[in-house]
Amino acid sequence: MDPITALGVAAAVIQFIDYSMGLVLKGREIYKSGELGANVELGEATNRLQNLIEPLRGSLSSGMQNAPPPSPADADRALKDICTKCIDLSEELSGLLGSLKLNLSVKHRRPASFRQAFRAVWNEKKIQGLKSCLGDLRSNLETHVLVDLRYRMIQVKLEQDNNFKSLDKALQAMMQDLLVNHQSSLTNIEQNFDHLRLSQEKEHSHTRSVLVDQQALRHRRQAELNILESLKFSSMNLRHETIAEAHQQTFEWIFCDPENEHKPWSNFSEWLKTENDIYWIHGKPGCGKSTLMRFIIDDSRSRGYAQTWAHNTPLETPSFFFWNSGNEAQRSQSGLLRSLLFEILEKHCTLIPEVFPRKWKTTFENALHNVPILSTNWSLPALKKSFRTLIEKTSGILSFCFFIGGLDEYEGNYWDIAEYFYELSESKHAKFCLSSRPETGFLDTFKSMPQLKLHDLTESDITNYVRDRLENNLQMRLLMKNSPSDASALITEVVDDGDGVFLWVRLVVNSLLNGLRKRDDISTLRVRLQETPKDIDDLYDRILSSIDRIHMVEASKIFQLEKGASVIMSEIPFLELYVAYKLSF
Repeated sequence: MDPITALGVAAAVIQFIDYSMGLVLKGREIYKSGELGANVELGEATNRLQNLIEPLRGSLSSGMQNAPPPSPADADRALKDICTKCIDLSEELSGLLGSLKLNLSVKHRRPASFRQAFRAVWNEKKIQGLKSCLGDLRSNLETHVLVDLRYRMIQVKLEQDNNFKSLDKALQAMMQDLLVNHQSSLTNIEQNFDHLRLSQEKEHSHTRSVLVDQQALRHRRQAELNILESLKFSSMNLRHETIAEAHQQTFEWIFCDPENEHKPWSNFSEWLKTENDIYWIHGKPGCGKSTLMRFIIDDSRSRGYAQTWAHNTPLETPSFFFWNSGNEAQRSQSGLLRSLLFEILEKHCTLIPEVFPRKWKTTFENALHNVPILSTNWSLPALKKSFRTLIEKTSGILSFCFFIGGLDEYEGNYWDIAEYFYELSESKHAKFCLSSRPETGFLDTFKSMPQLKLHDLTESDITNYVRDRLENNLQMRLLMKNSPSDASALITEVVDDGDGVFLWVRLVVNSLLNGLRKRDDISTLRVRLQETPKDIDDLYDRILSSIDRIHMVEASKIFQLEKGASVIMSEIPFLELYVAYKLSF
């Protein structure tokens, strides 16, 4: 039975017992006094008792029918028994009241008769028994209610405990979830913090690395510049710049196939495209070897053809001209190697540590610690070793086509310099175009190499040169108009007497132009030509001896300044020499 129903039944029972107890006590008073007015009260009591018992029956019936399974069986049975006894007692009291009411209404109408009738129905013993029964019912009900209340309280406590436990479990689960979420959040925060820290450290490391790299690059670049500066000398390209440019339309044949069967020469274009060794250009003094070399170096076809030989490898075409009238660096093998190394390494600085390992280590350390750089005196063995290292280290990386002019103006042994180039040319990615006079050391070393004899191949170039120079003179054009055959014969005679020596032809043409300015006729010009020495050295002697006496002092100062510059000082730029010459007057 649920607690609400049980409480309702207990209240109904208590109300019934209280009323019944009062009724019994009232009956006892009537029994002693025998008052007649009690007849009315008895009627009312009977009706009241019936009204009280009906709810009790209803509560008992509905409570028993709707009792849930978990209600304790003993408590419910005890309450049912009390209710049953109350119902039985009510029926007994109702019966007694009903019979008494009947007797009073029909047979006895006087007080004495009423007393007599009541006593017939209610005797002392019965009244006492009803009173005792009602007292027992009350006591049992109170005990039952107390026990049931205790049980209910325990049940409520257990339910509360269970609820609290459930709440505690839910709270614990909630707290656990909160803890897990909190821990997860902390973990995420820590991970994000670690990620941020690692990211910042990585950024800082990268920044430091960049700064260190930039600083290292600055130090490296400084060391590279220091080494390059030690190789460089101001007159490296001076000889190239002072060589006269080829006359218009001359030397074009060098890139064509050989045509002169009587004076054969090796195909230069094919050598550029395919060969690995040496191409030797040689000829008489003054035949134009240096001019041809400058023409070849400056012409883009040379590099284009050589790139065909180099295939996909980057090509470098360093050049150098020996010059016996220049300073020591321009006349020596040390100057040659310094110039070539500078020209190559200036474009490929990353090779410097490999080419000069010991020098690089010292120079780089000095750059790191800001130590002043002292000037370097390069020895020839060190330069030769470094140059060979450069050739060896660049195999498959770079290809070289070197152009070296004026080997005969080298101040050292011709055999040594010839053999040095011969050894270097054995490399598969380096070849050399060399020019010189036909000295014995070169003839013997390069005799099997592709070559050409320049003074045998310049006849058409010299003819074009002579015609252009003379025909541009107004006086010569008048002579050619008046005596075309004699003028043409003069030109032919100049070319033939020149014998392929461009320098001699240039000097002779200058002499003829000087005669034309003096209104010389063709016959006079021929005399001037015939009196000109055919040997270049004799021609120089003739020129020097022809200097006017008034200009002898000035010429002497010029020669002395030039000689002093080459002996006393290693390098004097031409401009400084010119200023010194002007200040000497």
